[in-house]
Amino acid sequence: MVDIQETPIPEKQKRNVFIDIRKLLGDINVRVVSGAFQSYDFVTGVSGWRLKADGTLEINGQIFTGNIVAGPSSVVANEIAVFDGTTGKIVKSAGKVIYQAKTLFPRLVSGDRERLTNLLNVNTIAYFGLVYTPHDITINRLTIRSGDTATTPGTVDIAIYSEDGQTKILEVTTASIGATFTYYTTTVSPVYLPAGLYYVAIVSKGSAAISYMGWQSAVDDDTYAVASGKVITGSLTVTASTLPTTFDPTALIFAQHRCLVSRLDNI
Repeated sequence: MVDIQETPIPEKQKRNVFIDIRKLLGDINVRVVSGAFQSYDFVTGVSGWRLKADGTLEINGQIFTGNIVAGPSSVVANEIAVFDGTTGKIVKSAGKVIYQAKTLFPRLVSGDRERLTNLLNVNTIAYFGLVYTPHDITINRLTIRSGDTATTPGTVDIAIYSEDGQTKILEVTTASIGATFTYYTTTVSPVYLPAGLYYVAIVSKGSAAISYMGWQSAVDDDTYAVASGKVITGSLTVTASTLPTTFDPTALIFAQHRCLVSRLDNI
């Protein structure tokens, strides 16, 4: 057995060690944060941000995993972002803003030649047409034109749906239509409509018996009403004076030239 003896530290050395510790503490910047103490893994100075040991980032309780892309501290609304460098983790402004049109005429997807007048006098029959918009637009006005009949003046409902018919994006009720070949403009709460394909629908309300201008199809038969596929333009039986919340495009009954001609504006 080896007898280990403690060697006493001289008092002078003890004092030198104490002085060195005080110098070290004096070089440390201590930041005092008011309020309750946060966990060690919270990001200092940023409320609700937490960087966890496994590399995930938590912001206000939401966990972000995998690659996180960082960008500038401020951006211009609707400006396009592009990657900065080749890491795939940093983005910067491209200096270009996504174009938004001020005026659009949604056109029939199968092509159109001219406008035709269509009778609208049964409030349980709505007419639908699949249209395309070539540019984004924020709509705040919608205009249609009456046709050659206004037997019983009244209002109509108009709606724009997603291509699959499962989202009603916009719905308006026009002013009373009582004159033929007249433009009727309805102001709407601004709605953003990206470029794409949409169904436009129209139905008469109450006892209204009028006509409206519709696109004449470039294809003059029903070859584009493909079996088990969506019908491009046609009718649907609905609750009186009411356009449905959703609809099945394959359930439309093919009807020529029933797609509403409408003008969309941002004014």
